[in-house]
Amino acid sequence: MKRALLILLAAVMLTAWLLPASAENGRAFRWSLSFQTAAPGDTAADRAWVDLLNALSAEGTWADRGGAFTLDGRFWLDEGRRSETAFRLYGREDRWIAESPLLGGISLMFNNPAMVEYGNKIHDHLGFPVQRLPLLYPYVWKDALAAPIGAWNEYIHVPESGGTVPLADLIDFIKRLNELAQTDRAFRHLLKAIFGDDMNPVSSPDFPRRLADWLNRLAPDGFTVTRDSEGETWDSGQWVVFRRRNDGSQTVFSFPNPLGGEMLRLSDESDGQGGREIRIVLGIGGMGTDVRLTVSPEGSVTLTASGDQISSLPFLSLRESANGQVLHASSVADAGGVLSLRLDPVADGYVLRDRAGSDLLRIRLTVTDTQPAEWPAWQIGDLNGVNFFSLDDSSLRELTQQVFGSFLSGGVRLVAYAPAATVVFIMDWVEDHFLSEAAH
Repeated sequence: MKRALLILLAAVMLTAWLLPASAENGRAFRWSLSFQTAAPGDTAADRAWVDLLNALSAEGTWADRGGAFTLDGRFWLDEGRRSETAFRLYGREDRWIAESPLLGGISLMFNNPAMVEYGNKIHDHLGFPVQRLPLLYPYVWKDALAAPIGAWNEYIHVPESGGTVPLADLIDFIKRLNELAQTDRAFRHLLKAIFGDDMNPVSSPDFPRRLADWLNRLAPDGFTVTRDSEGETWDSGQWVVFRRRNDGSQTVFSFPNPLGGEMLRLSDESDGQGGREIRIVLGIGGMGTDVRLTVSPEGSVTLTASGDQISSLPFLSLRESANGQVLHASSVADAGGVLSLRLDPVADGYVLRDRAGSDLLRIRLTVTDTQPAEWPAWQIGDLNGVNFFSLDDSSLRELTQQVFGSFLSGGVRLVAYAPAATVVFIMDWVEDHFLSEAAH
């Protein structure tokens, strides 16, 4: 049963990545989606998902306003749409409700402040490297950094015209940050997802002393904050820690490593012509990670990443075989340690390409504006159901019993029209991971 939670979590994270950001003034549109892969799958697992993607089509509507959203859709696996299945996802950024005829009358609730904690639990108990998947959802960062930002505002005060931030105030903030790393649930689990239990520097009892010693060398007189018509700069005299331009073309936060180079770099820079690069560099202890998201003026998006923290992420690549090129899904480590993918806009959607420019996946996507029959206005009190992030072996078994009839009825129709390679792989997986467990 535990392995089923991994599949559900992966589906949740894919949903989080695909959901558009909310708009305060409201917007609504109709959408349709389908896929075409560039080559057949390599292994049995690859063939299963490749054939499924090629068969899958979906359409629906999206509406959001004031932080609430409603996504209504249908998907099918055959041209005649005899396998059509409806679904609904609605709520707010911190809580979703999922409903479908496959679930019968059950509403599945996703309490998103627990998303990172749940990913950490799956990693701790099952060994699956999913603890960083929730970091793809922006709300996770908003929730986890709320307490540290509150502490910053409490201890660090800079006049509007600029001035000096004393070293003593910075050290007080560091001490508070260390406390939050151990007492604030969201911040604690974020740090665990990023660093793990053994490598988390912020939770270390020595962290305030070591960072205070380091700050005393870097900024003995604190930071001089300059605010003018160009922007804002925080300078210790030895290192520019923060720089922001008023025109929005550059925001850089850079924390030096005492051993040389950068311990942490967060930057968002644009070229004024529609191009933009967002970069995260992490270099603590023996770990090193460099992630860049680049958007070209033409709308192409390129993701490149390297380092220890991304080595276990999934990777899609083309391979040569006796029968020609095949698509293979493995990990970044298996692909040479560097993730490099590019998403290019085309007339009917997007094309995902590898570092060499070869097509991997065509995403056919159409979006047209519409007017909803009713604008979403969900409040937390409206969003109740079976809490997904509280599921364990016992409660998952109970949920399975409740939805079994509905899921079987709808599932049979889907299986009837699903690609053979997908059905065979799923049946083998169920036998290996569920039936074998039940036999013991």
